[in-house]
Amino acid sequence: MRTRSIFVAAALLLATATPVAAAPSGILIQRTEGGIPHITARGYRDLGIGIGHAYAEDELCTLANAVVTVRGDRSRYFGPDAESGASLGRPLTNRDSDAYQRWHGEEGHLRELLAKPAPLGPTDQVRDMVRGYAAGVNRYLAETGAANLSDPRCQGKPWVGPVTELDLWRITYDSAELEGTSAVQADLVTAAPPGQGTPVVTSTRSEERVGSNAYAFGAGSTQGGTGMLLANPHFPWHGINRFYQAQLTIPGELNVAGASIGGSPLIIIGHNQHVAWTHTVSTAQRATLYRLDLVPGDPTAYLVDGRTEKMTKNGAVWTTRYGPVLAGGWTADHAFAMRSANIDNLRQGNEWLGMAKARSLDDLRAAQDRYQAMPFINTIATDASGKAYLTDSGVVPHVTDEQLDRCAVPAPPYPYLVALNGAGRSCDWGTDRSALEPGLFGPERMPRITRDDFVHQANESLWLTNPAQPLHYPRIFGDADTPRSWRTKVGLDMVAGKKFTVDSLLATFDEDRNLTGELFRDTVVSVCRTMDGADVRPLCTALAGWDTRGGTDSRGAVAWRMFWGLLRPGQDAFRVPFDAAQPLTTPRELNPDYAGLRPALTKTAQLLAKPDMPLGQAQQRAGIPIHGCSGGEGCFNVINAAGQRPDGTYADIVHGSSFVMAVEFGPHGPHGKQILTYSQSDNPSSPRFADQTRLFSQNQWLTERYTPAEIISSPVLRTQVL
Repeated sequence: MRTRSIFVAAALLLATATPVAAAPSGILIQRTEGGIPHITARGYRDLGIGIGHAYAEDELCTLANAVVTVRGDRSRYFGPDAESGASLGRPLTNRDSDAYQRWHGEEGHLRELLAKPAPLGPTDQVRDMVRGYAAGVNRYLAETGAANLSDPRCQGKPWVGPVTELDLWRITYDSAELEGTSAVQADLVTAAPPGQGTPVVTSTRSEERVGSNAYAFGAGSTQGGTGMLLANPHFPWHGINRFYQAQLTIPGELNVAGASIGGSPLIIIGHNQHVAWTHTVSTAQRATLYRLDLVPGDPTAYLVDGRTEKMTKNGAVWTTRYGPVLAGGWTADHAFAMRSANIDNLRQGNEWLGMAKARSLDDLRAAQDRYQAMPFINTIATDASGKAYLTDSGVVPHVTDEQLDRCAVPAPPYPYLVALNGAGRSCDWGTDRSALEPGLFGPERMPRITRDDFVHQANESLWLTNPAQPLHYPRIFGDADTPRSWRTKVGLDMVAGKKFTVDSLLATFDEDRNLTGELFRDTVVSVCRTMDGADVRPLCTALAGWDTRGGTDSRGAVAWRMFWGLLRPGQDAFRVPFDAAQPLTTPRELNPDYAGLRPALTKTAQLLAKPDMPLGQAQQRAGIPIHGCSGGEGCFNVINAAGQRPDGTYADIVHGSSFVMAVEFGPHGPHGKQILTYSQSDNPSSPRFADQTRLFSQNQWLTERYTPAEIISSPVLRTQVL
């Protein structure tokens, strides 16, 4: 092993040298606080090797598990009836997961997509990074050996082995369908003609879906008069979609820091010297259903413009001209097929690399317009000039409002999806001339907004991303003039009329406000104290003493979450109903005579033995108290658990605040703070399993190390050359 001084010299040389020619041989990996790897290399393949090797050191078991999933081999190793855990919290057996993956990730189709030249296919640079990533993972595995892995989840397991480039492309392809076919996997693989099967329909969606918050601030909303960004994605705390912090540098060409996800060599949320960006899950439909009129006597044939077309069977999946048939609603007369906009999308990496190289918001927009690849997410960004930008530029079906008025049909099993009449070609998706693929909206039709003050997103439509400039757009992108969520309202209230620094912005985040508690707690307590029975009195006392926050010491927060979840108030629960002219202050005034209020209090008192339990005692990761609450309560710092135990404590946290990054552009470049709430590794034996979680629990943040001088001054610097 070389000495530390040699490593430092190499780091400085790499940081100041011209690209490739003057850089020393080898791939430099410098780890700083939180285990964040700063990777410097001479080219894109070497950069991929570096991040692949670093990721494998922290998360090899997570990647190996994902590879088994996308290969369709879960039943072989884990049994067909076990739950796969591969569908972001939606119940799915290994049998159904395997059937879906073997259909969706079919090798021939992926190779066809990979054979396309850019912009439809991956660029050479992205291909090199993916190729290097696989090599880096395999190098770490060869150096360590499966039998010597420290992670008990996969140590010596037969399902751990080398990964291929195609495995990584499968993971990328699979992630693009989060809001498409992946959301209905069991419905696809269990669909069968009437009388020929017993379908399993999973058509409902959780109240707390995976999502995110984000702010981009322009010069008018920062004390320094420049651009600032807060990224607060609410992605899974386990599995391949966990975020992974890293910095990737090719001297003179690329210097991007932020977070990737498992199996990807790209930074997907982050910043460079000039631009910072993040994403939230979009409300735009990424798939539509088509209702098929079936031929009498043949439930596997359907009519289009009066002509008969036959379904085909591809593995476990019945398919049509529109896409696969779903289990729900397949009768002798009708069936529903799904058309997904992302079915040919394997180009996301092009766009993220283009954004990582952008020198301005104009460059970032140009990359998005060229590749049109964002699969299910909005983009929120700022730059050093002090502009705030938000767009839903991505892969969106070209369905006009006129078509919705004329073609929309009911789809009772899938009320959250747009369903169109499949009996005539006039209801087919249209196409803009500027769209890369048929059936999609082009860049000029995408909702966009640029401002000098701020833009905000919390997984609702872009209507009130800034209340001073309401947006309107085709309805396929989302609604407008409709009630906003409590989370959107608290997010807008947190920044109204303020100017921020990085520290004041993160202090605002750490307040852990609960908007419904602030607005309605006193009314609820008043009603509670009028109720008969000694069993409800401890609940009244706990709610009365609650600080209306989601802090670890907050007593009454557990009780409020249960009560509000049981209440689920509709518009009729409020004395002042929603008014589109006052969208941020209506509805308001909870009606104390609302019929559901007392039953919800009674039920909460019956279920919760200790209503004054501190939130940090109930909500933990690895024994560490976790602050935050649910979006449905009106919380910005969202934390969602798998359920609640009989003693009132919450089960494992499944998703919520994950990679939180605040970054500002100053006179000397970007600076900021960040935290990965669940830490870099999901390996319980790793020193990086809970180090950042402890900091998050105590409302502490890591100061980002972006420049070479900042990196080498880290007191915990660990350096490696490959």
